[in-house]
Amino acid sequence: MISGNGGNGIGIYGASGNQIAMNNIGTDFTGTRAVGNAKNGILVTKGASHNLIGGTASGGNNPTAGVIVRPTQGNLISGNRGDGVLITGGATANTLSGNFVGTTANGDAALGNRGDGVAIVRANGNALIGCQVQDHPFIYYNVLSGNGGNGLRITNSNNTTVQANFIGAGANNATIVANRRDGLLVSGSSANTQVGGVIPLGNVISGNNQNGIEVTGRASGFTSFNTFGGVFAFAGAAPNRRDGILITSSGGNNQIRTCIIAGNGGNGIEIGGQATGVQVTQTATGTNTSINAPIPNGGDGIKIDGQAHQIAIGGFQPSVEPTTTASSNARYGIQVAGRAHDIAIFHTNIGTSAMGTQPLGNALGGIAIGPGTSSVTIGGAALPFQDTIRFNAGAGVIIHSSKGDRVYGSAISNNAGDGLTLIKARQTTIGGPLSSGLGNRITSNGGYGLTALGASNGSVVQGNTIVGNTLGVVNISRARGLTYIP
Repeated sequence: MISGNGGNGIGIYGASGNQIAMNNIGTDFTGTRAVGNAKNGILVTKGASHNLIGGTASGGNNPTAGVIVRPTQGNLISGNRGDGVLITGGATANTLSGNFVGTTANGDAALGNRGDGVAIVRANGNALIGCQVQDHPFIYYNVLSGNGGNGLRITNSNNTTVQANFIGAGANNATIVANRRDGLLVSGSSANTQVGGVIPLGNVISGNNQNGIEVTGRASGFTSFNTFGGVFAFAGAAPNRRDGILITSSGGNNQIRTCIIAGNGGNGIEIGGQATGVQVTQTATGTNTSINAPIPNGGDGIKIDGQAHQIAIGGFQPSVEPTTTASSNARYGIQVAGRAHDIAIFHTNIGTSAMGTQPLGNALGGIAIGPGTSSVTIGGAALPFQDTIRFNAGAGVIIHSSKGDRVYGSAISNNAGDGLTLIKARQTTIGGPLSSGLGNRITSNGGYGLTALGASNGSVVQGNTIVGNTLGVVNISRARGLTYIP
């Protein structure tokens, strides 16, 4: 028990090759009452390297299978007045495994550090590792929950690995133990942050009071891979109060892949500010892990706003998820707003299950492209790029006062409103010449197949199959400058 001291509980200053295991740091011997150190629980600094905090013995732990045991070599690091663990000052190649940071000894109630659970600041090449690829899920995981700041903060630090951790969720994979701010904050110039990996290396980042993950500043090379954001692992909702993932970083080369982002109070994924170079691929927003039942986000499944640009929704990563899916959300499946531009939405299901067959409609509509936006492309000529937009409670696609958008080769059907609505859309292309393969299939919608309202200068609609819609094929009103070729 290393508690109640006037400085840090433990300081590692320039030292290498040490292990800290099986301690209570900042609590009493029962692990249920705070006896905080005045500064951090553990400080690693001055170039300290190759130190292990915790250990890799499992104790048989596997919370996703109902076996919940505190990893046998882990530390309890809670109740401290600074951060639970602060890695700074050029420290490198240090690893945390099997620790409970910010909780009581059982990992299911808060006993938070006043600062962040773990903060990595100006220190490259460090890791929070919960298990190895060959292990069952989350064998000797870290739990970073219940803290007064973020669960994990990475600032101006490169090449950080974060695999198989619970952040904002309790050790039992069934209890919310919220961090007061974000679950994970990546900020400053941090480069190449790897969050998760192939199964079982994903993280549960759920239940936090702000965002599950926030990537800001000039952070680049960030990857979220197999993250449960807003849900427990393979289980029900554990909402982050704001967005599941928020990216505003201008650094570029950031990716969200093979994640389940559902149940959050805000948007599932929001890409805003000056964000550029972000891809969302083989990820589901608004559904359960099997992508066949709803766990709605309170806002949009994916929202792109601010001046975000060069954003790709869709892709072809090898994955257990066959497509990107945006379904069952309380607003739109995908919304493009603000001054966002140069957006591609392809190989995506909006309003359906993973296979595009079961109805999981979004409450306001499928895709909404709003005033001030430009150059949004939905679908594509080749079959793998085409979108499926079905079963939504409003229009399949609505384009309002945007410029230079294109809708190609997609299936837009069984939506409660129009298949496609254009309102003052300028230089918009819907379909293409008959022989081009760019035509859309707009069928069986509850309104018109296509509604065009207001000036549509330079817009062209041609080569589409528009049949079986309840109110008819087209409704064109005051749409000056629109070329419509049946």
